[in-house]
Amino acid sequence: MNSESRSQNPESSPLSNKQLPRTLSENNIEKHPARTFQDLIVWQKAHQFVLKIYEFTDKFPKEENYGLTSQLRRAAISIPSILASGF
Repeated sequence: MNSESRSQNPESSPLSNKQLPRTLSENNIEKHPARTFQDLIVWQKAHQFVLKIYEFTDKFPKEENYGLTSQLRRAAISIPSILASGF
């Protein structure tokens, strides 16, 4: 199958309806507008990720404090920060 026939056939698409993630209503989550960025589920999950990264990097050797530890923490913090600034 060439690339043209794949792009025209919706069943061969990697994002066909069978593979799409369930919507919020299918997960029985109430639909109401977020009043603050902290109401966003994606921000809450990103915040939990940051807390886990801090917990994980606490176990790194002390000589990594200004290297890998710092880089991982800054990268993790940027996720909820960008979400909040876009709200």
